[in-house]
Amino acid sequence: VHDTASSVRACVAHPLRAVSGRVVGVLTLLWPQSRCFADAELELFARTADIVASALDRIRLAAREHRI
Repeated sequence: VHDTASSVRACVAHPLRAVSGRVVGVLTLLWPQSRCFADAELELFARTADIVASALDRIRLAAREHRI
């Protein structure tokens, strides 16, 4: 395992929220160079987190239905 923490210069983290609003994870994006993010990029990252959270909800629901 290679520790990359020392090479991270920029980071964006968005909570992944279930339909209930409960945080079920975090979408974390890392860059090796310093940078500023445009508003459009931050909106894209937030939307991506919403899509990932929705997919996780569907996966959990399918797993629950499979157990039943």
